[in-house]
Amino acid sequence: MEFSNLRAQKKDLIAGIKDHEEALKLIDKAEDLDKRLPEVAKKENSYVKELEQDYPAFFDEDSGNTSTNDCLNDVKEYVNEEKKALQSKLSEVNDHIKSLHLDICKKDEQSKTGSKRNISESETDTELPPKKNTRTDDNSSNSSDPSQSDAGSLWDFLGL
Repeated sequence: MEFSNLRAQKKDLIAGIKDHEEALKLIDKAEDLDKRLPEVAKKENSYVKELEQDYPAFFDEDSGNTSTNDCLNDVKEYVNEEKKALQSKLSEVNDHIKSLHLDICKKDEQSKTGSKRNISESETDTELPPKKNTRTDDNSSNSSDPSQSDAGSLWDFLGL
């Protein structure tokens, strides 16, 4: 449950950062066009108009800005600060996700190690019966000594 909340939060933060990056591109375009336009035509800068709609507080009389360039600089500063705040929050969320992932991996490893310990402890607690030789020969000997079976003749043949 916590992972899904963190992933959703991460997705929202990434979208916010992308929005701020787009706003910074728009500000750069508005500044570039503002520099090239004559003073009479500066009010027709479509990029500035779009920014005025998105950030009206920076363009009103109460902002104290006397020029379009001042307004754009203030908006740019604000957007950069907001973007940095989102990046910082994203870093925290990523660290939290990594921490949870490591905790889960440790718990999985402990459960695997714990089950192996239980098996080995139970094996040491009980005596295992001696291993029986299940091989049957014509001599019906259960001995593993080759000289005691038909294979002994092979040993004799080889001179061993």
